[in-house]
Amino acid sequence: MYNDEVIIPALQNRGVSLRDARDYCIIGCVEPQAPHRTEGWHDAAFFNVAKVLEITLNGGKVNDTQLGPVTKDMANFRSIDDFYTAFQTQMEYFVHNLVEACNSVDIAHGERCPLPFLSAMVDDCIGRGKSFRKVALFITLPVHRLSVSLIPVIRYMPFRNKYSKTTKCQPKS
Repeated sequence: MYNDEVIIPALQNRGVSLRDARDYCIIGCVEPQAPHRTEGWHDAAFFNVAKVLEITLNGGKVNDTQLGPVTKDMANFRSIDDFYTAFQTQMEYFVHNLVEACNSVDIAHGERCPLPFLSAMVDDCIGRGKSFRKVALFITLPVHRLSVSLIPVIRYMPFRNKYSKTTKCQPKS
């Protein structure tokens, strides 16, 4: 649930002043923002954590295409720590690429797509005659993540004696 005890410190951790954080509002369905101080942009990207999990279990591959870094695949995990190491490696790689893509879009929009109406809604843009991208106190990167809680299954299935260590996690006969 949304509440000041969580949202205000979260905004402060992103560099928002206490005064501005206390004046937050929710944009879209989930993004806390400081009105008249940010672009109010939501839905910058979707991040499918379940897909990264699938890529992790297959050593960085989807089918026969290497999409992520080469890591152990599920058949070669000897412990849950092997899985966590591979998952962290894949997550770092894909989150980095997502941030780079969003930053590139943001830069391109700033250079090629002025937003006069949006700028009129951000404090001090009209008075300075500048786009909000040059005046806004902070710019956010809202990312929606699509995920499922499969980690307990990963923890249980391949590392218990009654299950084999195959890529299909079939019970031993």
